[in-house]
Amino acid sequence: MANHKSAIKRIRQSETRRLRNRYYSKTMRNAVRNIRKMTDSARIRLQTSSQSSLSTSTS
Repeated sequence: MANHKSAIKRIRQSETRRLRNRYYSKTMRNAVRNIRKMTDSARIRLQTSSQSSLSTSTS
């Protein structure tokens, strides 16, 4: 077990980051899996809708 305050804080931060990264990597994995499962026409619809939303949000 850590004895210094900074080491205790580092352990606490590492744990928080690890859990956050686990959540985001699992979410991304599921999103990629769902996109790969889609049919080609659904992929095209998704691309065009995401591109149009990106262009309106940057303007």
